Amino acid sequence: MRRLLVLGFLLGFASATDASPAAARQARALLGPEVWSRVIRIENERPGAYPAEVYATVFAFDGILWFYTGLEGTQSLSLRRGRLERDQADLAPLLAAIDPGFVRHEILPEQNGNADSPDAPLPHGCFVNSVVALHRLLAGDRPLTGATLLSYYFDGGRRVKGHTVLVYATPEGWFYQDADLGPGPRPLAGMPGEPPALLAAREIQRTGPGRSRVTGARWVGEPPALWRYAGEPPARADGPG
Repeated sequence: MRRLLVLGFLLGFASATDASPAAARQARALLGPEVWSRVIRIENERPGAYPAEVYATVFAFDGILWFYTGLEGTQSLSLRRGRLERDQADLAPLLAAIDPGFVRHEILPEQNGNADSPDAPLPHGCFVNSVVALHRLLAGDRPLTGATLLSYYFDGGRRVKGHTVLVYATPEGWFYQDADLGPGPRPLAGMPGEPPALLAAREIQRTGPGRSRVTGARWVGEPPALWRYAGEPPARADGPG
């Protein structure tokens, strides 16, 4: 069965740090308590694409589960919509669908203190960072006419590479936010009222850092994803999101 969304962002070579629990714990810390998430350790009986021991963060967003590792980035874990609670209760068949060597896993206990939140950037963390930015945006005071995530793909030589950003609209116009470029928003000039994903992605490539030609793009969520947040918005909180 094909996955709902494949958003594994293969950007360069993995390091020993990416294969350790640190990246998985950092992702969970960034997502915060308002996002359901678990850090898991997986025993892989068929090392190859993944090492013999894999640490990952499983988290809920847009009504499905997602799978993050510091080795690759994020891809969808759920195989079908409308099964979120069942997926949360039984990860084993979903993990086996990612790699048949994933035959055993355990949920790691939470850690106290700030050890989960190092200052270093999250490896291959564009999707996780965009989810975090969306939650902060929705919890803030800025008037919005729409907000969603945009994932797009570009030629990376032997492999297709990808990137995810937050895109939102206000009465003043269109903006995108890319954690790789810093915390602030950047304008998206000339966007129509409901732009195609590919048009927005090409504009981001033109105004952002140089990457290869965009080969595909999609809004993350059920259409029309741009005009609603496909999930329960976080509770309003005082102070920084």
